[in-house]
Amino acid sequence: MSGFSGPKHVYLRKISHDQPSSLVVLGEQIAPDSIVLDIGTGSGELGRYLSEERSCVVDGVTYSEQEAALARPFYRRLVLADLESSDLETLFPNIRYDFIVCADVLEHLRNPDRVLHACHTLLSNTGKLLISVPNTAYCGLIGELLAGEFMYRTEGLLDRTHLRFFTRRSLLRLLSKSNWHAEAIHPLTCNIVDSEFQPLFQALPPAVSRYLLALPDSSAYQFIVRASARPEAHGTSITHSPAVETLAVYSTQLFAQRNGCYHEDYKLLAAARIGENMQWVEFDLSQFSHPPERLRFDPADRPGLMRLHAIQLVDENGSLHWEWDTLAASLNLSDATDVTIHPMPWPANAGALLHLAGNDPHFELPIDQQTLLECRNGRLRIALSWPMSADCLLFAQRFADQQVLSQQLQNKLAEQTTLAETNATLHRTAAERCRNAEERCRKQANDIRRLQEQVEELQQHLERIHNSTVFRATRPLVRLKMRLDALLRQLAKSPPTPLRPAVQPLAPPSAPVDVIVPVYRGLADTRRCIESILNATSVRTPYRLVIINDASPEPDLTQWLRTLGKSADSRIILLENENNLGFVGTANRGMSLSQTNDVVLLNSDTEVAGNWLDRLQSCA
Repeated sequence: MSGFSGPKHVYLRKISHDQPSSLVVLGEQIAPDSIVLDIGTGSGELGRYLSEERSCVVDGVTYSEQEAALARPFYRRLVLADLESSDLETLFPNIRYDFIVCADVLEHLRNPDRVLHACHTLLSNTGKLLISVPNTAYCGLIGELLAGEFMYRTEGLLDRTHLRFFTRRSLLRLLSKSNWHAEAIHPLTCNIVDSEFQPLFQALPPAVSRYLLALPDSSAYQFIVRASARPEAHGTSITHSPAVETLAVYSTQLFAQRNGCYHEDYKLLAAARIGENMQWVEFDLSQFSHPPERLRFDPADRPGLMRLHAIQLVDENGSLHWEWDTLAASLNLSDATDVTIHPMPWPANAGALLHLAGNDPHFELPIDQQTLLECRNGRLRIALSWPMSADCLLFAQRFADQQVLSQQLQNKLAEQTTLAETNATLHRTAAERCRNAEERCRKQANDIRRLQEQVEELQQHLERIHNSTVFRATRPLVRLKMRLDALLRQLAKSPPTPLRPAVQPLAPPSAPVDVIVPVYRGLADTRRCIESILNATSVRTPYRLVIINDASPEPDLTQWLRTLGKSADSRIILLENENNLGFVGTANRGMSLSQTNDVVLLNSDTEVAGNWLDRLQSCA
């Protein structure tokens, strides 16, 4: 097939739909009952699949006599020829194919455009050309170059018989030059840890490997192309699928102890994604040839801060066999290398924050040998985050603190707004009361004037009586006049005072008092507050204790309040806000429970004593 003069290698392939490969993708694009030309048959696996499972008629050409012997049973006609010097139209005269397949062939040819031009004469008017080629821009190959290596291998991207190397752009240029229109390009991806380049790639500095993994098509190991013939006119646009976008990854390793020591040949590798706050990595323990005595976990290939969420051991049936208690103390990192526990901003039983230093941080997992023996064919599952830098964690913490501060400021602003509205309402009420008092004073002044006018009229009448004959004749009337004079003198000496309405004592309320306590943070302060209210036995005023959990971020506080709410004390009413409303919003919710009860608002850090509520009510 090529001009390579060394021994011919037989390419053995198997099509398995459980393991996607270039042959699987190519075979699925060929319609049943088609006439197919397979250029570069290899061991004949594609011909077998097409003839047996898709009822196709398949012709083929190969350069290797060994491959031809294996492939011949599956082809109608199989030709042994060198594509560099043979003419395909002469080899297959007067035949037009529905599909022509070049599976991993073009990279072996000095002049692949010669074969591509020849395919035009062999393809039917509606036929398709299917091509698979390796991607030279694969991140593993670039990483090997950066490490100073360019190692040819028997198979793979650097097959020792490869003469041409393609990227997405160079492949499209070749097709366009040969008058082919690429209808679709399918990248066939390969994780770096599953490739032949993994050892050298993992030795690259983390910043370099992350950059390579972020490049377009960095994880595309091969390109699968479906093309059709196009007119000779140039300028026809070529459309193709976008480049593959890949998440950056890092590697984790699991070492098994054997005969009391760990060795590089006795380990498993798993990839994890950078930027994921929680992800699971799994290790198949059945891959170890002997049951491990202990397990050593290398969580990352770089320094940083990593959160460890969970560690689980499941048996071959998928049932949970052992699980870490999520307590940082139980990890026992006294013998760990470059791994320490970092102070945690979450409860002690919510996992551990690991500080990874150096280039090879690792620690032993707290699983005993008997447990590992019982689950030797099971899987180890570990939930973890990515190894973020300390600067990133500090930024995240400060950002979270700023969010909390912003929320607190918003709550205070809402409180001040509500207070201003309350003061305005009080001012309007006081002004209305002043206007009412002035009106009452005016009415009282009018009443006093009418009384004074009546007194003057009476005085004039008495004066007339005093000057009359009858008065002189009647002593009782004289005495009456004297008394009236004395009364008038007394009225003249003391000016009239406005009348005030009598003070009416207030009747004690029949409804109880609602004591409302909004709660957000601080379990200890909240407990002291609630217990001081419930323990004030000298209070005689009936009351209801309304406790409102304002979406507290503290699980212990929420659990204590729920336990208290389930108690037999009928005075307690527990409410929970679905979202944080702030102090004012929470207080308004509590006051909306009753339109008649008096209300006392208490902060959750307030402590009361004695008959506190009685004294407050007496002053209200």
